[in-house]
Parts: sequence; C-alpha cells; structure tokens
Amino acid sequence: MDRILRGVIKYRQTVRKDLVKQFEKIRDNPNPLAVMFTCMDSRMLPTRFTQAAVGDMFVVRNAGNIVPDAQNYGHHSEVSVTTEPAALELAVKRGGIKHVLVCGHSDCKAMNLLYDLHVCPKEFSAASPMDSWVRKNGYKSIQRLNDRLHNGPRAMKFSSDVSPSQTFEAIIDPFDKLHVHDKLSQINVLQQIINIASHEFLKEYLESGKLFLHGMWFDIYSGNNYLFSKDDRRYVSIEEKTVEKLMAELEKRRCLGCGAFGTVSRESRDGRIVAVKRLKYSPHPTHLRREIEILESLCHPNIVEYIKYEEGDGGQPGNIVTEYCERGDLKTFIKNPEKSYSISVVVDWACEIFEALLHLERKEIFHRDIKPSNMLLGNSYEIKLCDFGLSKAELANNSCYGVIGTVRYLAPEAFTDHKNQQIYTYASDLYSAGLVLWECIERRDVFHETVGHQMLQSRICSGTPLERANCLGPVADLIEKCIRGAPEDRPSAAKAGKEAKLLKEEPFYRMFGIWPMYAIPVPEDTVRLTVIGRWGDIPEEEK
Repeated sequence: MDRILRGVIKYRQTVRKDLVKQFEKIRDNPNPLAVMFTCMDSRMLPTRFTQAAVGDMFVVRNAGNIVPDAQNYGHHSEVSVTTEPAALELAVKRGGIKHVLVCGHSDCKAMNLLYDLHVCPKEFSAASPMDSWVRKNGYKSIQRLNDRLHNGPRAMKFSSDVSPSQTFEAIIDPFDKLHVHDKLSQINVLQQIINIASHEFLKEYLESGKLFLHGMWFDIYSGNNYLFSKDDRRYVSIEEKTVEKLMAELEKRRCLGCGAFGTVSRESRDGRIVAVKRLKYSPHPTHLRREIEILESLCHPNIVEYIKYEEGDGGQPGNIVTEYCERGDLKTFIKNPEKSYSISVVVDWACEIFEALLHLERKEIFHRDIKPSNMLLGNSYEIKLCDFGLSKAELANNSCYGVIGTVRYLAPEAFTDHKNQQIYTYASDLYSAGLVLWECIERRDVFHETVGHQMLQSRICSGTPLERANCLGPVADLIEKCIRGAPEDRPSAAKAGKEAKLLKEEPFYRMFGIWPMYAIPVPEDTVRLTVIGRWGDIPEEEK
C-alpha cells in the first residue's frame, strides 16, 4: 500500500491537472471507440500499449480474458447477470460501439493453470473459484489445443452457431516457436470471439456488419502486439510495415449490403478478395439448388462471377461466394452527389445491361428483380448483374407466373391476373432495365412521388407514363421503348442492345453538338467536370 499511496501523491503532483482537463472535455459526451476484454495480469497495461486517450476505450479485465459462452449461463432465455455480457450490452447496445477486442498475452497464469489442470486433472479443487472458472470456461480452448498438438500447424476452423458471419480459419504458431502455454493463450483469444458471438442480443449487430470482433495478443517479453488477421489466418505483428495492410483488411471486412435473404460482406478466400452472401435462413433445398444451378450456368462479363457455395455448420444457412466488385452497386453510385458521369457512360451501361439480359434469355432464365441495387460496377465501371435469388427458368410458353420482385421496378404484366396468377416474360426484365436507365439519367427513384405498395401498383398498372428522361432524344427514345405498357410493344433485348450500340458512335454526339463527356447533373443540379467515362478527357476548348 505504501507504493500505491505514494503513487497517488506523485499523480497529484504531475499528471493530475492534465487529466482533469481531459475529463472535462469528455465528461458530458464520452465517445469510446472500443471495448477490450483483457487479462487482470498486472503486467498487462492496455491503455499504454495502445496509447489510448481518456475516454477512448472500455476495458474489462478478468483472469484469462475470458468471455463465457452464452450457454454456460444456462438456458438461452435466461438473463446473464454477470460482468462480461453486461459490459457487452453497455458498450454495444447502449453505447453504439462497433469494435470489441479480446487481448491475451504470453505467460498467462490463467492459461498456465488451465493447461496444468488438463494434464493433471487430480489437481483440480472444487473449492477453488479459480480452478472452476478456467475449467468451466476453458474446455473448448483445451480441445482446440489438443487438435493443434495432434495435427500440427494446420488451419483449424472457428465458427458460431448463432452468428454464422463469425466463421474463420486460424493457423496457430505456424513455425512452432511458442511454448504450449502460449499456444493455448492464442487459441483462447480466438475462442472468446466465438463465445461473444454466442450471445443472441449481439446477432443483429454482427450479421448486419455493425459490430466487429478482433483478437489481439501481447508478448510481455518483447513488448510486441499481434492482431489476428482473418486474411492471413494467423497472428500478425503490429508494426510500421504491417499496419497499413491490417487496416486495409479491417476496412474491407465491412458489410456491403443487407437484404431480406442475408448480408453481403467483403472477405478473403484462398488469397482472393470476394463477396460473401451469408444467408439469413436455410432456403428450401429446391430453391437453393435452383439458384446455384443458375449461377453455375452463367458466364458473361456483365454478370457477376459465381465462385462457390459454402455449406453451413450444424444445419445453419450457408454462404454464396461470388466475385467482389470494388466500385459498389449502381444505386449507391448514381445517388452519390460526389460521383459524376457522362451520357456516354449511361449508353455504355445500357449496352452492358442488354447484353446481360440477352445472355439470360439464351439460357432461358428470367431474373425477376432487375433494379440498380442488383447491378454492381466493376473496375472499369462496367455493369455486373447480380442477385439471382428470385430468378426462375422459363416455362414452355416463354413465361413464368407469380408476382415477385421489387414492386417499384415491376412491369405492369407482373400484376395482371392470368388464371389467378401473374405472368412474367423476358420483356418484363427489359421493362425493369428501362426504369434503371431512367434512374441513371434522372438520378432519382422512378415513381419517386408515389409511396406504398398499393399506390405503386395502381400507378404502374394504370399506364400513366413516366416523364420523359431529360437527356438526348435518341437515348430518351430508347428508354421509352423499353418501358412501354404492353410487353409485345417493347423491343427484345437483342434489338435494344443493337440500338444502344448505335448510340455509341461518336458522330452521333457530334451531330447533336454535344461532347459525350459532359457530366449528367447530380440531384442538386450542379455539374461537375470530374467525371468518369470511356471517351477520354474533355478538350480544353469544350470546358
């Protein structure tokens, strides 16, 4: 106590005044960035080795940096009245924190005890709270250590039954340099990530990409920090030459989108950056098989590349893995006032959309959910049609039945009763594509003034036309042909594609006295000359 009390005096004489100023700044509006679960070991000083300022981070400490699995508290309906889940609720649900870290360390006395009790079970004392704590909450880590010692430095899989997004592989101590106790310590950190994901109240945050879990490890002998990299499947030393790569990995793991059927995130598979669609529910085997068969059958530069399907564990929904398109979806792009593009780009998009639809037609497939958010942009801003979850193969009469899709983009015939069913044809997909092109020109939603399912359906079926797209006459004409009320009056995808290709001829633009690189106004009616396009820069005399 002498050292502690004299330390308080030293604090008062040195740093107290500066700390009080920091307390005053955040007193009424603290904004912590993360919560860290770490060990109570006196050698662990997380705010020092992270250089966290006052108010930056919650820190929860216990023996072994353990967050017990939700099932360890009893039935899933029971409330866990213990520190760890309470801290998670405080930080995530009430505090809006997006990052949870579990930080273990070398020579962890709790992990040493856990291993010793495993090797010598007779040493366990039922009267010891510490023995009971590590044995009850550490047995999964011990099981994984046994696998590591038996199989060598091979990848082991970690997965959560509650939050399927928390699935990854790890290679522990690939060069066999660590003591067995430290191997266990590193495994234990990753097991706590799975334990955190077992808590139902966090599922929504994890599956929607609003919460991220990280594993850290501190070597008390060298003073080095390590972060677990899901891309590299191992702990990576945090230093000047690795920090940018680690930051890039954290950035790319963000959620790309969330819909009725699941979430899509950017991840790594076999050294390749991919998009992973994590299904919320296990679909009917027939429906899943249909989507996989459709994806496998499609090979076109304007259709997103299917890579593989990953089965879920223990009856959990699986993942659909496709190519990753770094420029995002078309809807986000055209709605962003900071993004500008020219009429020539819209014409290029039209050609690519019609090419994709023609490929689907040749494969006898209806997409049935054509909309801007189901179109991705490749490296050169080319269209990549995606999301075939609602797609269907045609019937004998070149049609299929059933109203399905996004109401705002459905063709009138999708609502028309046909022997108590609704009919859908290739022309229906083309109609939806026409609406997409209209949005690319206008940079606002089609039927934006109409809200509600019934009102939208009434507007679409009434034949009330959209206002003419505000662009060059031939481009607006093509869009109007695509969105004609009667399907038989619309051009085929092949014919629409030919018309769009004719619009790409440079003389067409010069004939109208308009250089193709002039930007389409953003919603605020401002024109930006920093635009994307495939025609080169705007001549200086035209600016």
